[in-house]
Amino acid sequence: MNKGITLLEILFAIVLITIVVGISVSSYSVYQRSIQLQAARDGLRSVVHQARQRATASADNQTWGIQLRADGYTMFAGPTFTTGGAGNIDYSFSGAIIDNYQTAFSDGAISTSSIIFQKQSGLPTLSGSVILRPANSLTPTTSVTILSSGAIE
Repeated sequence: MNKGITLLEILFAIVLITIVVGISVSSYSVYQRSIQLQAARDGLRSVVHQARQRATASADNQTWGIQLRADGYTMFAGPTFTTGGAGNIDYSFSGAIIDNYQTAFSDGAISTSSIIFQKQSGLPTLSGSVILRPANSLTPTTSVTILSSGAIE
């Protein structure tokens, strides 16, 4: 009787292990993209909520807003966004991008990448949805919607 392992059995085990590892890596990659997308969405929602709170409280006696860009966003004080403004707070995504950053907010006549929350009322000047997706894939997507009432969904 032969008590050894044949070359065919070793090759079969290697192929089986390769298939299992390939499936695991693929599943982990999908999971990682999903987690990065959720973190980007939650971070953006939090900062939009913070800008609205600051406007409602009239912090620094200013309106507050959010300026979008493909790889992140900036919270700013004042009626317009100024690149490099003293009070600007920049945020960047890790593994996600904003698909529609140039046209996310609209009133039907104009579309822009900025939204301003008014002092005391906290009402936005425009409303719209920000669509986020993984940086290296077209799907899945998620969104953050700012209603004309100022509610954030």
